[in-house]
Amino acid sequence: MKLLSKYSGRKIIFLVLAVLWAAVIFSFSAKNGGASTNESRRAGKFICSIFVPGFNDMSEERQYEMAGKIDYPVRKIAHAAEYAVLGLLIAGTVYDWRKKITQNIIVPYVTGTIYAVTDEIHQYFVPGRSCRLSDVFIDSAGVLAGIFIACVIIMIHRKLRGLRR
Repeated sequence: MKLLSKYSGRKIIFLVLAVLWAAVIFSFSAKNGGASTNESRRAGKFICSIFVPGFNDMSEERQYEMAGKIDYPVRKIAHAAEYAVLGLLIAGTVYDWRKKITQNIIVPYVTGTIYAVTDEIHQYFVPGRSCRLSDVFIDSAGVLAGIFIACVIIMIHRKLRGLRR
């Protein structure tokens, strides 16, 4: 308990949320190739239903085909988005206004990228999934985007509170 008393409530909450989110990412990665493809296609159909006029009037086969055409970008955007959330949560965990900005950025970036590497290795052992270096790059870009969002939120918060550095 003495160890936890050193940390603010904010840091503990962000740490718990980051660990839970990492578990969510792990659960997505644990799905076999078929289940993962079905989820991507459902997401693709949802996106098409919003942006493609007349999509809901198309045959089920045509809808599935159209969702398949956007499957790759949907998957990659999902990779980046889930890691952006992780980056934001890790940044919230480690942020300390007394530290240099580089420390507040490098630690969450390296942590998130290491998790992305271990996630890809995990996927190597899941049937129908693969381990791709390109996905690590996409994931780490997502981590960086999440850290950037956290920095913007922190700057706005500090400005509103009059805590300029």
